[in-house]
Amino acid sequence: MEDLRGSLDAVYDVTIGYKPRCPSLLDNVFGVNPSEVHVHVRRIALGEIPTSEEEVSAWLMNIFQLKDQLLSDFYLQGHFPHQGTEGDLSTVKCLCVVICHLPPTSMFVLSLFCKVAQNIHRRE
Repeated sequence: MEDLRGSLDAVYDVTIGYKPRCPSLLDNVFGVNPSEVHVHVRRIALGEIPTSEEEVSAWLMNIFQLKDQLLSDFYLQGHFPHQGTEGDLSTVKCLCVVICHLPPTSMFVLSLFCKVAQNIHRRE
């Protein structure tokens, strides 16, 4: 974690809820899709994360207990807290986000591919 502190400003906690239930391995193998997929994202500023290994361990245990409770509530209530709908999303804002993130993501994937190809070529 300490190695990442210089390059990150936050960690994102992502929890996924499926309706009517979480797909099994066989569902995935046979292409049975859940009717709904809900995603809950929480941004955790780096300053909120403890620095000592012992404190980080306890913090992570707490995070996973909160995630378990979040999923239990999701399956009882049918939604995550403060959940928006697709209608709440701005098409223009979504397009701007995609346009802004696509080039850097593409460059990252391309550079990763080139690095792997270069390593393979060196071995031959």
